[in-house]
Amino acid sequence: VHLPAATVNVTRAYNAMLATCVDSKQWRHAWFLVKKMVSESIPPDGGTINQILLIIRQLGKYEHALDLFNQLDRMGIKPDKTTFDALVDVCQRSAKFDEAAVLIKRMKRDGIQPDLKTYNLMMKAYERAEKWIEVLKTLQVMTAAGITPNKQTFTLLTIACKEGAQKGKALELFEILKTSTVQMNSGIYSALKALVLATEKTGCWKASYEILTQMNRFQIIPDIITYNSVINNLCSNSQSLKAYEVFQSMADNHVNPISTIYTNILGSLLEHQHWNIASKVYDQLRKENTALDMTQWNNIVTQAKESLLSVLPFEYMSRMEASLQHEAVVYHALHAAQNKLFSTSASWSKSKSPPGESQLERILMNAQTPSSGPQSELRMESSDESEVLDEQEFSELVSSTMSTSNTSPTRTSV
Repeated sequence: VHLPAATVNVTRAYNAMLATCVDSKQWRHAWFLVKKMVSESIPPDGGTINQILLIIRQLGKYEHALDLFNQLDRMGIKPDKTTFDALVDVCQRSAKFDEAAVLIKRMKRDGIQPDLKTYNLMMKAYERAEKWIEVLKTLQVMTAAGITPNKQTFTLLTIACKEGAQKGKALELFEILKTSTVQMNSGIYSALKALVLATEKTGCWKASYEILTQMNRFQIIPDIITYNSVINNLCSNSQSLKAYEVFQSMADNHVNPISTIYTNILGSLLEHQHWNIASKVYDQLRKENTALDMTQWNNIVTQAKESLLSVLPFEYMSRMEASLQHEAVVYHALHAAQNKLFSTSASWSKSKSPPGESQLERILMNAQTPSSGPQSELRMESSDESEVLDEQEFSELVSSTMSTSNTSPTRTSV
């Protein structure tokens, strides 16, 4: 369409006034000029359209944007990339997500290639629509086109991973993330971490474990928060051996466990009677001088109480709990289980008068405190304070105590 020079000059004059209003953020004045152009039948050009779309976005008059776009062909105006970006932005702001996807297709059909800004706008549209899978698929398309994501991209990606994982789509999101060609950098790490933390909230331990395994495969070192989340998720779902596997990988990555990790994994291992492994974790806890507070020791004993009662006398454990000596309970339970010193029968655990109770209790109550570690010698009350019982003597004494009883409880295989 060829316009008279005078008309072209009028259009340019209005464009200049609109630009001035936009630069000074006088949006209502700008909208007044738009309505004046319409009332006076002054034909817009591509520049006018882009200015109008910007004004529409700022004023929230989203309903006019697509109507304007649909009239461009009639006006003989071919939209450029700026036009498409503005329209996609308006669509994501007005929750017209399907229309945004159509615009991207139209853009490509017209030979205009989307760039970083366009893809970020599209990801934002899908994020607002809670279409988490589509957010990651857009990342795939974007990276396949050779476009490098920026901080905004990774922010949207992290939100999608966090929210999507909470909706049970963690593994599906992770599979898409793995197949994208984007380099594993801090942005991807943030997204992976968001997936892990979200799976802890949903209790999806398989996704949590798989993601952490893949992070190690990609040589991405998880931080302490990620490790803590995965181990807690595994322990909460009775996956104590997998939790220990993750615990061991921390040493390979030179990440030191914190007290909450020790609390979770010790409680879980003891609960499921993995005595030897629990002893190793306890040894490491003491070796690294990691301090657990009274509440944490109490949590461990409470979680594993049934298992602890399978290797410790009921009355002894009750008294130790009453005196808040929860670490001593764990220490003696590990020693007893490893050396098969005590019985696991119900009569032993629950009877009011366990066999040989007084002598056995005297041995336990006068044993050395855990400060020397699980291999320490055990002391017995004696007139000679220097008298020491080693582990063999301790075992023999307990055995003789038990043999003098009328009952013959069976032993647990550990």
